[in-house]
Amino acid sequence: TPNEAVSIEVLDSDPEIACAMVETMIQLYNQKIRGLHEAKFAEVVEMYERAMVKKKAYLDSLNTRMTFLSKEFGLMDYESQSEQVTKGYLRTIDGSGAGHVNDKEVRKLKDNMADMGGEMLILQNLIEYEAAKFSDLKDDYEKAYMDYDRKFTYTNVLTKPYPADKKAYPIRWLILVVSALASFFIAFVVILILENYKGMTRKS
Repeated sequence: TPNEAVSIEVLDSDPEIACAMVETMIQLYNQKIRGLHEAKFAEVVEMYERAMVKKKAYLDSLNTRMTFLSKEFGLMDYESQSEQVTKGYLRTIDGSGAGHVNDKEVRKLKDNMADMGGEMLILQNLIEYEAAKFSDLKDDYEKAYMDYDRKFTYTNVLTKPYPADKKAYPIRWLILVVSALASFFIAFVVILILENYKGMTRKS
C-alpha cells in the first residue's frame, strides 16, 4: 500500500473461510520468524551453557585443591592465619590465652604456611576471580535464555481480518457483457462463413 503496509485479500466461496485463511497466514508468518530467531538464540544459549560447564569444572578443581590444603595443612584463610601465627610466634597474643601458646602447633602452622601459603593465597584469589566470571556468564546466559524463550509477534495488524459483506465475484454485468460480445463475435464469424460459402456456390 502507499503507507508501506501489506494488504492481504483472499477470495473464496465462503467469506468466513477466506477471513480465517488471512488470519492463518499472519499466524504462520509469526511462527516462521519466531522459529528463525529461536534457532539463532538457541545457539547462543548452548554457547553460554558450555562456557558455564567449563568454568564450573575449573572452579570445582580449585575448591578441591583448597579443601585438600585445609585438611592436610590446616590452611584456611591466609591473611588471618598469618596474623595469628605471627602473634603466636612472637608471643604478642593479648588476653587470657597469652600464657598458653602452643608453640609446637604454631611452629607447624608456620612451616605449613611457608611451604603452601603461597599456593593458598593464589587459590583464594583465583576462586574469587573465577567466581565473579562465572556470575557474569550466568547473567549473560539468563539474558540469552530470555531472548530464546520469548513469544513475540512480528506483525503489526493495522486492520483485523474480516469477512466480506458482499461477493467479490462473479460480477454479473461483466459476465453479461462478455457473453454478449462472445455471442456477437461467434454470430459474425458464422454469418461470414455462410456468406463466403454462398458466394463460392454461385460462382461454381
